[in-house]
Amino acid sequence: MKIVFYIAAAVMIAVALAAVLLPLVRRGRQSGRPRSVFALAIAIAFVLPLTAAGLYLLVGTPVALNGVAAQPEPTLTVQQAIDELRNHLAQQPGDLQGWMLLAQTSIVQHDAVGARDAYDHVLKLNVNSAEAMVGWAEADSMLSADHKIEGRALDLLKRAVLLQPDSQRGLWLLGISDFQHGDYRNAASTWRLLQPQLEPGSQVAQAVAQQIAAADARAGRTRRLSASAGLAGTRAQEQIGCRRYAVRLCSCGERPANATGCRQTGRQPATSQRHADRCDGNDASLETIVGAARLRRCTDQP
Repeated sequence: MKIVFYIAAAVMIAVALAAVLLPLVRRGRQSGRPRSVFALAIAIAFVLPLTAAGLYLLVGTPVALNGVAAQPEPTLTVQQAIDELRNHLAQQPGDLQGWMLLAQTSIVQHDAVGARDAYDHVLKLNVNSAEAMVGWAEADSMLSADHKIEGRALDLLKRAVLLQPDSQRGLWLLGISDFQHGDYRNAASTWRLLQPQLEPGSQVAQAVAQQIAAADARAGRTRRLSASAGLAGTRAQEQIGCRRYAVRLCSCGERPANATGCRQTGRQPATSQRHADRCDGNDASLETIVGAARLRRCTDQP
């Protein structure tokens, strides 16, 4: 940089001297002046540039020729940026995009309380913001120990999916809520709505497929348990009915063979029973017994 400057300065001085001295020399020759005048002109041509260079080195700033080092701009930390954004929103609370940016940044910083508060401001400015509804539900679930999605969070999720049926985060979280509450069939159905929006073979698509398989498996297990419980309840009612009928028989003195719950009282029937079905408490129902046997009043006492 210095060499370029010196060369440019020397050229400029030479040009300036030539422009001044050449006309003087020509006129001196034409007027017959002595050679000393020419010698003086040449001396000035050499001495003047050297004098100018010396004065610059003495009173000038040669270091400036090296250039000024670029000063690095001060960088803001994430927290400083968040603080500035909060100050901006305090002065302009109607900045919807600002609140949305603050909410998303707070989620990244794992500040669920700040994120939920920011999403609240967004919903006050735009009650139909599906993105804010999903974000509020997600932030709210982060605040609970079991991360359960319920209450207002669940209501907002359902409304968000109605407003924006292709909301991937909304469908995912809604399926999680169904799964948490044991509604495995709805969880699988909700996640299946999400699958067409995912890139086939991607990690996200594989994770969703695994969750659907888990939900389907639990849904099938629940159906089998419900069916078994219903069958067991029916058999229990039949056994209770059979025992009650057996007790009625014994109280009259008639003892049906192998009737569960009938104590041997020693009473004998006054007249024989024309027809009585066996009641073992397992494979005979109350309707069968009542339809097949007829009670007769017992008159004889043991």
